[in-house]
Amino acid sequence: MIRIIKNNEENNQEEALNLQQEVSLQEQFMFYLPLATTAFFMLLTHTLYNAGLSRLPQPELYLAAFAVAKSLNNMFMGPINMIKQTVIALADNKDNYRSVKKFVIIMSSIASLAYITVAVSGMGQWVFKNLMSVDDNILDIAVTILKVVMLSSITISFRDFYQGIAIKFKKTYLIPIGTFLRLFYVLGIIIFAEKITFVSAAVVAGSMHLGATLVEALVMFLGTKLSLKNIPRSFEKLAPNKEHMNYKILNYRYILSFFIPLALTSIMKMTAQPIINTGLARTLRPEIALSTYAIAWGLGMNILSPLNMFHQVPLKFLNKEDNKNYKPVIKFAVIIGVLLTTALVIIAFTNVGDFILRKLIEAPEEVIPYSLEALRVMCLIPIIRVGREFYWGLFMKNHMTHFIRSAKIISLVALMVSIVFTLYLRIPNPALIGVIAMLVSETVEFLYLLYIYYYKKIYSL
Repeated sequence: MIRIIKNNEENNQEEALNLQQEVSLQEQFMFYLPLATTAFFMLLTHTLYNAGLSRLPQPELYLAAFAVAKSLNNMFMGPINMIKQTVIALADNKDNYRSVKKFVIIMSSIASLAYITVAVSGMGQWVFKNLMSVDDNILDIAVTILKVVMLSSITISFRDFYQGIAIKFKKTYLIPIGTFLRLFYVLGIIIFAEKITFVSAAVVAGSMHLGATLVEALVMFLGTKLSLKNIPRSFEKLAPNKEHMNYKILNYRYILSFFIPLALTSIMKMTAQPIINTGLARTLRPEIALSTYAIAWGLGMNILSPLNMFHQVPLKFLNKEDNKNYKPVIKFAVIIGVLLTTALVIIAFTNVGDFILRKLIEAPEEVIPYSLEALRVMCLIPIIRVGREFYWGLFMKNHMTHFIRSAKIISLVALMVSIVFTLYLRIPNPALIGVIAMLVSETVEFLYLLYIYYYKKIYSL
């Protein structure tokens, strides 16, 4: 009895100490750096996919077929991609960890079953042929690739669940290890692609993605198991008993109400680029518009890729019961936004960008000035995006994901209106249509979330 009382007193003292201390910039940086590195490695992996596909026989067919298969794959990945955020936001004690784990198993099983059914039943082939108008010469290749990458719904579910656990316990260093080993796997495929003759080239193409996600999943599983030893017991330390002030047991209905808006947001997010491509295809010179936008946006996203993980910072460090970390996290967000803006400005307004486009990317001469102009407009995006990511994390932390969904719906409407308006203006640089549309879309989304937070006064941090 004395030991129990003593343990409770120690827990209360530790909790009181945590309530008094603000999170430092250094602590946020050490937490965020592995996540930012991971986002960059992920983007680099997708670039390496193209390098591997280029080494297969008839590379133009496999590049096109892989792009087609991945576009359908991404639709099924929308819900699965939000597993990580669900674990971080809702698994705050041992009971909720088990509930979230069961929910993830059920949800990922349903999504994977639906995906596998579409891939093997002929529905995928019908979608490629009738909805996406895929040419017959790449149709069979795309179907084969889809049948291989469909299993990534299982490996990604597994990976994201344990990534969520790692982030929850500040073991973020594990995540870039998995992504780095993923790079080595893809490099191995690239090196030996021409020598792998015991399976079809389409299977090799699909195995690049499936194997990469499997490597990450295994690293995350082993890493969390070895570092935490006993995961339920680690969660028990977060909230030792049911009298703990943060202890609340969540039911499946509540978890679903949190998860569904995020899943819909992820699916809607994936429709942005197809909408932009549709608009660019209607310009006077669609080939210049599409190629310039692809080059400029791709280069800009290499710089902005760390922002894709920034919502994890407020999700981890903000507290629903205490507002002590609000200003430190805002300060860190501003610093990250300014740093990435500076990097983008250097590329867009100096000879660095010209060198990258000419020597590294080897872009066509005609699109280089258009690409640089598009990059200059993109310099406005980092501050807007880091603000949006901040409020994403904040609303996730407070279990108000329906506002994130609403914000994404409004942003997609703004995206389409912007494309129509800029098409009417007949801008000399057609690639600016896509960049301006994305800038307007993200600005509207950020302002809506800002409005909900400040003016609706739904809660107070």
